[in-house]
Amino acid sequence: MRFHYVLASAVIALTVSGGTAYGPAAAGQAAARATAEHSASPESASKTSWGKPVFTDSFSGTKLNLKNWSVYDDPHADGVNHPRRTRSSVKVRNGSLQLIGHFQKPYGYVSGGISYNTNQTYGRWVVRFRADAGAGYRPVVLLWPHGKWPDDGEIDMAEIFKPDRLGGGEYLHLGKANRFVGHRIPPSVNFARWHTLAADWLPGHITFWLDGKKLWTRKRGTGNNNYIPSTPFHLALQNDQGCDSGCKPDKHTPKRVIMRVDWVKIYAAPGRHLRAVLHDPHGKGIRGTACSADGQLLATADSDGHINLWTHINLWTLPDCPLQATLTDPASRGASAIAFSPHGTPLAIGDSNGRAYIHRTSP
Repeated sequence: MRFHYVLASAVIALTVSGGTAYGPAAAGQAAARATAEHSASPESASKTSWGKPVFTDSFSGTKLNLKNWSVYDDPHADGVNHPRRTRSSVKVRNGSLQLIGHFQKPYGYVSGGISYNTNQTYGRWVVRFRADAGAGYRPVVLLWPHGKWPDDGEIDMAEIFKPDRLGGGEYLHLGKANRFVGHRIPPSVNFARWHTLAADWLPGHITFWLDGKKLWTRKRGTGNNNYIPSTPFHLALQNDQGCDSGCKPDKHTPKRVIMRVDWVKIYAAPGRHLRAVLHDPHGKGIRGTACSADGQLLATADSDGHINLWTHINLWTLPDCPLQATLTDPASRGASAIAFSPHGTPLAIGDSNGRAYIHRTSP
């Protein structure tokens, strides 16, 4: 979500900024409208068969489930390049998650954000939310990489720049140079009202949806023209103080600027279940498995000291994946644990005789 401000300003400048107030009185009117709109929540007309969600949260009750979510807590950030966030700015009440922008002593203006604790490669993420109008805060719904940023990428489902919450942008990042490409969400979309965002991420493309209508599809490219990640990501929900650009509240900003999330649904990609049986060529039984972060290598450890490496572990091609190599534990006591580094290679092997081995692999 970094470095979008200049691009977004050029795009958003094409829109008409008048016609919508965002002072305290307007915030009250928006809240009344939002209550009436709370129940309508079309997801999408996607033709992909996603099945049942692997995770849902309707934020009922009074506490956030910390088994599923992590709360950002960085009140001493500079508030310009990095938003100031506090745990007390995150609440669950009245049937929704609330990420609250406000002034908190002794830190100054702060806001709230959370991230989902489970990472996955490919899938569908659906979020129903709205955001109060008010300068000094930028609501963001995004997918953040489990690995290294910006190398592994970033998927921004919506960044809402304007204080009146009219329109926004969606972006894809990838690579060490933080290459990104974006698409405008039109100013006819008022995010001060309830809307349902969705992102469908598959190996060949990413499609963004709003209230059941397709907004943008980006297909996988080659070289520097590719913006489709292939490593695990997790959902993040943020009401960013400072907007990554030093934006500040003004005389129209309400004392509390709240981003409300009604519910979240997460789906696994079709076919991310058993597609084939891989037979251990040594027939001693599997003691452990590990998959590389890019999804291209699977390692299986048997009880006779062998590590088998399977290549091209792709959800579409798994039945045809070949055996690349068999590694032998010199101690021949059997591997007790195996793991890839977060960036794919090397592979670490721990045996039952107290030894650890590092093997550099290549798909």
